[in-house]
Amino acid sequence: MVRPRALAVMGGILFLNWAGSAAAHGFGQHYDLPVPLWLYVVGAAATVAVSFVVIGIGAHGTSGSDTYPRLNLLQLPAGRFVAHPVCLCCLKLVSAGLLGLIILAGLLGQQNPAKNLVPTLVWVIWWVGLAYVSALAGNLWALMNPWKGLFGWAEALYRRITPGWQMSRHWAYPPMLGAWPGVLLFLGFAWVELVFEGAAVPANLAVMALVYSGITWTGMFLFGKDTWLRYGEAFSLAFSLLARFAPTEVRVRDPRLCQTCSLMCLDRDGACIDCYACFARAEAARREWNLRPYAIGLVRNQDVSVSEMVFVLLLLATVTFDGFLATPVWTEIRTALLGFLPDLGEAGRLVTRTLGLLAFPLLFLEIYLIFSVLMAVVSGRRFSGVMLARTFIFTLVPIAIAYHIAHYLSFLLVQGQHLLPLVSDPFGFGWNLLGTAEYGINPGLVGAQFGWYTTVLAIVAGHIVAVYLAHLVAMRTLRQRTIALRSQYPMLVLMVSYTMLSLWILAQPIVESDEAEEAPSTAQSRGTCQGFAVLPNGSAVLSSVSTAVHRDHAQGEMSSIASADRLMGYQHGQAISLKQGMFCVPIRDGQTTAWFAVSQDAGFSVTINSLKGLITGRHNNHAAFEITLWDNYKSTAVEGASIHLLARMPHHDRDTPGGHGLANDPDIRGLMATPSSPGRYTAEPIHFSMPGAWLVEIQVQQEGKAQRAYFATIVDE
Repeated sequence: MVRPRALAVMGGILFLNWAGSAAAHGFGQHYDLPVPLWLYVVGAAATVAVSFVVIGIGAHGTSGSDTYPRLNLLQLPAGRFVAHPVCLCCLKLVSAGLLGLIILAGLLGQQNPAKNLVPTLVWVIWWVGLAYVSALAGNLWALMNPWKGLFGWAEALYRRITPGWQMSRHWAYPPMLGAWPGVLLFLGFAWVELVFEGAAVPANLAVMALVYSGITWTGMFLFGKDTWLRYGEAFSLAFSLLARFAPTEVRVRDPRLCQTCSLMCLDRDGACIDCYACFARAEAARREWNLRPYAIGLVRNQDVSVSEMVFVLLLLATVTFDGFLATPVWTEIRTALLGFLPDLGEAGRLVTRTLGLLAFPLLFLEIYLIFSVLMAVVSGRRFSGVMLARTFIFTLVPIAIAYHIAHYLSFLLVQGQHLLPLVSDPFGFGWNLLGTAEYGINPGLVGAQFGWYTTVLAIVAGHIVAVYLAHLVAMRTLRQRTIALRSQYPMLVLMVSYTMLSLWILAQPIVESDEAEEAPSTAQSRGTCQGFAVLPNGSAVLSSVSTAVHRDHAQGEMSSIASADRLMGYQHGQAISLKQGMFCVPIRDGQTTAWFAVSQDAGFSVTINSLKGLITGRHNNHAAFEITLWDNYKSTAVEGASIHLLARMPHHDRDTPGGHGLANDPDIRGLMATPSSPGRYTAEPIHFSMPGAWLVEIQVQQEGKAQRAYFATIVDE
């Protein structure tokens, strides 16, 4: 039973969390001068440790499926209205229409991700947004799943046409399969999200939606709709898992009906909770749609299979791996991996990220099993380590939710604004159906301060809730309070360690450019320049380097640069010794797809990734860049910045100091980059008009300050 005293304990813990945050503010009262990162990390770990002590002293109850307070919303007029079949049917129609729109817009619309509704709808609104809804409100996906709705309508039509027959074959689902089909499909989805370079291309998303539709409907046809949703539909598994934390549930009060359910939905307390198959078959008087305490659904007294345990760890590992990709450590690991592998060329990024994605869940599984074995040892080996691992696995879900909030909330709030103009022009054809096509995105809606403190609070609160739930499960499983408390020592070590690791990962410079070489944050300001020498007036001269050549299109041959123009006394092609106010931008070869931009300000770091592979000057071959900004002084991502990207060939046109510019920017005003996630900005499409050495300038304005960073590359034919 969850007693009022236990709820009071949770309130005290959250106060400790808030107080710790306030204390941190006391050390550095202005956000521009925050406390050192190590102090945040140690403070967060200490808060989790103190919460363990408070929970051990104050929480004595256990939890069962029928002992927590509930309010049946179906007894209220508003609840009955929302749950009315007409409302649910409208929701299913909207969901099915959106699936159709994703396929049509993806296949027929513009393939520029910034102009097409599909990438924003899939990655921002559906995956990130619906995950928050599932965790903080309830399992909306169970009601709006378009594959479930369309198959259900097809089944109803089939029964009407052929009375007495069922469209599904209803093969017996092999128990040994468990949720492994869903695990594999979710792993494939994570690979697309984190590894596949074409994940933002609308046509690719449309094709993947069609393929996944075929897999899902085939599973429903063979094993039945409800069975496949329970074991094989990856997103039903993911969103229902997050919804265990939510404050709503559906419940059926008819044990005889539930005993005939093929999904074996009854838990050890005899309760049927969140089984939508039973809910659909039950009489109205036997249905409940309850409001309940947050997170109580994660301590249900039920069996958990190994495949379900692996799914939870996979969900946690993939979101952690997403954050880990933005750390310098990943760059070092990637470099080491490439040293052991044969020359992979452009496939290097794909192979190394795939290996990392496969390794992270295995590493999480190994560590979790080790700590579970330690729990079994310190509790007197009443249960095996694997048994305890399965029993406690759902207590890790609050951590997954917390990391999801910390990692993606700012991304949702900023990038989600793109939905407003895109709904008026979903195909990118220049429409303005709803009058919102000209809506301007406000990148300053959330700032770095909001993002950082949201991260700290979410990570710490998630781990505290996980510690609390683990204590409740230990009390129910081991019965004796002393043994239960002792069994949680290994779990406490795991929680504290993961708290510190999570904050460290989320605080690291976002170096997403896997292929970028180590480079200083400040420009070379002494010696002879081997690249573009940027002069005090902003003009650039190509100093004598082996790459100081370009193709003469009229003659079709290579010729050295010997233009007659002089800028401040310097000529393209000569050796230039840097003087005061000048700095050097080295030129990377044509096989480079990621750069560390040169900046005169040591506190400002810029990394750039080519989103479409090698840059070429071919006609209709546009480039796209992801630009990442990092403030070295504050150790935070730079959000809310205004970015313009200018590219030029200073040596090509001797009549203008600016040189030859981009084909789609004839006035050399600069192409604007738009925010894509916290600290990241995207500029596309960009048309380099000819091959040769190009100097790219990134102009950044943020909070009234202006910064410039440069990188130079060879554009291939």
